[in-house]
Amino acid sequence: MIRSYCILSDQLHVIRPSGNFRCTANCGKFHRQWQNGALKLSHSSLIVAIEGRSCAGKTTLARSLCASWPNQFAHMVDYCDMVGGGKNLPRALPQDLQEEAQALNTFAGLDALRSDRIRNADTPVFLLDRSIHSILAHCYALSVTLLEGCTTLAERMVPSLKQILWPDFIVYLSVPDEEAMARNQRSIARESILMDSLFNNHLADYFSTVHQRHPTLLHHIDARQSIDDISQQVYELCRSRRS
Repeated sequence: MIRSYCILSDQLHVIRPSGNFRCTANCGKFHRQWQNGALKLSHSSLIVAIEGRSCAGKTTLARSLCASWPNQFAHMVDYCDMVGGGKNLPRALPQDLQEEAQALNTFAGLDALRSDRIRNADTPVFLLDRSIHSILAHCYALSVTLLEGCTTLAERMVPSLKQILWPDFIVYLSVPDEEAMARNQRSIARESILMDSLFNNHLADYFSTVHQRHPTLLHHIDARQSIDDISQQVYELCRSRRS
């Protein structure tokens, strides 16, 4: 299974060739293929990213799927849970591009740990509770609001970070601001950038662009539905992708 991605300033291209290759956008850059890189699966597991703003219900969905179909799904916990809390992750608001570059390396390292677990398991579907797409969306939102140049930084760095774990497709949970605020229950400070309406709109813009350019890569779900209904939809979606 080969996963190779080229990130440009205004779009994301998904490429699945073999051997050395150039981006289909003719950007003139060589990119790394994953066949002999960080992730080479010996089985046909599906890697699904669960994305959405904070309090959209990503972890709840992953846990529901694992509880309902324990032999079908494995939950790769959120980056925050991997390190024992958000205080141990890079800051959501970096002071400069150097700090953001360090953050990208940190998240790539965490993806390497996820890759190790996937290599050593034989589960049909692995659920990524956030993925590299969360980080890229964050870079985009920072670029257009508070720290210009983050998107360009990610464009330059990401192709060389072989540890990154790219999903086969994305389930994006959409939830309006008022619902997210109601669900928050003070787990995230209301003044945090992660709960800011404008910032979250820019995060959503990133995923909308991915969907527009690659409709089969991302599936939108209204997260205001019951968790049972959402779980059934995702189960059916994964089953169809594996068939």
